[in-house]
Amino acid sequence: MTQPPGESNLASTVPSEKKPCAPSIARRPALWAVVWLIVGISAFESLPVWPWVWMIFIATLLAASWILRSRTAWRTAALSIALALTGLLRAQQSLYYFDRADISSFTADDTRLTWVRLRVDHPPRTVVDESQSPRPTPPRQSFRASVRQIRTQGGWIDADGLIAVTITPPHPLLVVGQTIETMGRLSRPHPAVNEGEFDLASHYRRQRILATLHVLDPAAVTIIDSPAPSLLQRCRRTVRTALAKGFSPDDSLDHALLQTLLLGDDDSSIRDIEETFRRTGTSHHLAISGMHIAVLSGFILLLGRSAGLGPKMLAGVVGAFVAIYGLMAIPSVPVVRAVVLSIATAVGLLGRRSVDFLQLLALGGIAILIYQPLDLFSAGFQLSFGVVFGLVMLTRPIAQAIDWR
Repeated sequence: MTQPPGESNLASTVPSEKKPCAPSIARRPALWAVVWLIVGISAFESLPVWPWVWMIFIATLLAASWILRSRTAWRTAALSIALALTGLLRAQQSLYYFDRADISSFTADDTRLTWVRLRVDHPPRTVVDESQSPRPTPPRQSFRASVRQIRTQGGWIDADGLIAVTITPPHPLLVVGQTIETMGRLSRPHPAVNEGEFDLASHYRRQRILATLHVLDPAAVTIIDSPAPSLLQRCRRTVRTALAKGFSPDDSLDHALLQTLLLGDDDSSIRDIEETFRRTGTSHHLAISGMHIAVLSGFILLLGRSAGLGPKMLAGVVGAFVAIYGLMAIPSVPVVRAVVLSIATAVGLLGRRSVDFLQLLALGGIAILIYQPLDLFSAGFQLSFGVVFGLVMLTRPIAQAIDWR
């Protein structure tokens, strides 16, 4: 019996049965990983502090996932538990484990007059009391520093750790990178004693700060080393100098406001403006966020398209601009998140790959949580990633619902 002509061709054109879609874990492994990291970090206070036990469990689970690599369900379960234990271990290490030479070993509940040598790690910030009290407190200068040495009865000995420093009144010559020697009152941060009071000790501990130093006279501060600024610091200074050239001395307030809006710098001269923003509920505009980077990137994108740049060239230009802007601005969680997402998107477009924004968002979350796991409990991290996650998940359904109506 002869086969009718064209039958084989018809049979070959019949669509075969569709293969089941790949599970979401395979499509978005980073999203699955960050969820389990968050689960582990969230449980770090509920489980005992057994670092070696958790490390043995993690190693055992990783070995089991390799042995059971042909069984997808068991391998996924082993890797999930290992990721959760990794988050648990990193959170417990960040909160509970400090070096023996940490400055907290020299502190007590009462204050002690102490000589210390510090390295200024963050730009000193001047705080002015703007209350209407008849006896306002004098202005003070606050910053965070790394401890280098502390003076004991046997002389100077090496020490380390982070410390919160306050100088009253402010010292006019302090900048980032200097090594200073000063005498002040060393103490531990005080926990909350009244219901509803802000727990300063818990807030500092999550930033690995277990000691505070109060200097009552700027004359007690001696600058013993002021190294040349790094390349990044010189670039940041050049950008701010170029921005200042567009303002006359009479427009110093406008200059300070623009520098705060554009670069995230803090300036005591705009305290009244900050209070106005706070009263109107718009103080978030003074903080650098992903919206700033989105607006500036959109402006660069518009200029590039007007200049006739191709898609690949345009993606590279926007990615480079975002990276440079992230380095020039004051770093924060929203800035890091926006920079990582923008650069990853640009790389994906340059490589002609599909861009999954949830996957990129999860990768940014993993990087931040591994480096600083306790950022999970900060409002900045939660708002930054929560809002973007909501936008990615809800924008299309809401747009479709509006179009349907």
